[in-house]
Amino acid sequence: MTAGADRHSVLFGTLALVREELDAQAGVCEALAAQLAAAQERLSRLEGLHGSLTESLPDLGVTSPAWAAAGAAQADEAHAEAPSELGDLSDESNTLQDFILVILATSDRPMHVDHVRETILHLREQGRTDKLGNSKRPTEDVRTALSRLVKKGRASKVGPALYTVTRAPESSEGA
Repeated sequence: MTAGADRHSVLFGTLALVREELDAQAGVCEALAAQLAAAQERLSRLEGLHGSLTESLPDLGVTSPAWAAAGAAQADEAHAEAPSELGDLSDESNTLQDFILVILATSDRPMHVDHVRETILHLREQGRTDKLGNSKRPTEDVRTALSRLVKKGRASKVGPALYTVTRAPESSEGA
C-alpha cells in the first residue's frame, strides 16, 4: 500500500508543479497581451497622427516633409536641442500656433509647455525663427497658444502642462 500512496503523492506533487508553471505562463501571456495592446494603440495613434499631418502640411507652410520619413523622433535628444525635423519649417507663413503644432508633431511623446518654449527659444538662437522675440512673457504666450489649439481640437492636453497633437478622426469616405 505504500507504493500506491507514494504514487499518489508523486502525482499530486507533479500536478502542483504543472499548475504553478501553468499559472506562471498565463501571467507571462497576460503581460505580453497587455504589451501588444499598448503597441497596437500606439501604432494606431501614430498612423492617425501621420494622416493628420500629411493632410495639414500645405496649411502649415511646410514644403518638404523630409522629417515624416525619418522615423520616430529621438525624445532624449529633443530635450537637449531643437528637433532637426524642423529644418523645413517656413517660419514666415506660420502663426505661433502653427509653429507650436509642428513642434508637437515632431515629438514622439507629449511635450511640457516649458519644453515647447525652450525649443522655440533654441530655434530663435539658431536664427530659424523670430517667434517669441518681442514677448515679455514667453511661457504665457506658449501656454495661451496651446490652449487655443486645444479649443480648436488640433492639440490635446494630456496632463498638467503636457500637450500633444490631436489624432484626426477616422474618415468615413468608404461608407
